Amino acid sequence: MHIDLLGPVVVRREDGTAVTPSAPKRRALLSALAVQLNRTVATEELIELVWEGCAPPTARAALQGHVAALRQLLDGPGLELGTRGSGYLLAGEPDRVDVLRFGRLCEQAGVLLPEPATPTEGVSPDPALPLLRAALDLWRGPALADCGSALLRERMLPYLTDLRLRALERLADGLLRAGRGGELAAELAEA
Repeated sequence: MHIDLLGPVVVRREDGTAVTPSAPKRRALLSALAVQLNRTVATEELIELVWEGCAPPTARAALQGHVAALRQLLDGPGLELGTRGSGYLLAGEPDRVDVLRFGRLCEQAGVLLPEPATPTEGVSPDPALPLLRAALDLWRGPALADCGSALLRERMLPYLTDLRLRALERLADGLLRAGRGGELAAELAEA
């Protein structure tokens, strides 16, 4: 299973078949768990995100029903949804969630550093460029576009948007230094 959140939410099986939940609350729950992969998310936090602060008295029981449906959806290798104490944990390899893969590639490229190292003249091409290109290629539109929770988007978008712009800036700088600045002109104009 793979979960793509950098654009409309898409859940794909290993063979590429899309099995994205159609119910907005299930997409919200899955998205909230996926962005915190391998960390327990408290039931109260999930209820707040899924019902955007307006939870009905039956929210806890409804959340359990959504969790049961997602467990069936995720049945198979790659990702596992479990109960941990007073919350839920989606466990799996971080590369199965595009948001986490994007963050890892940005980290490897040095984008998370306060001031990226500037290569000096005459040095071989910046090894961060392919990492940055791979990271930016994961984007298919606005992040968490239809995740079913405006509250989750509100919490995640500033960080993701900032990181994307920093990656674009770093890639543009590296391509300019390599004499290939035109390769990113359309993408920069759109950003």
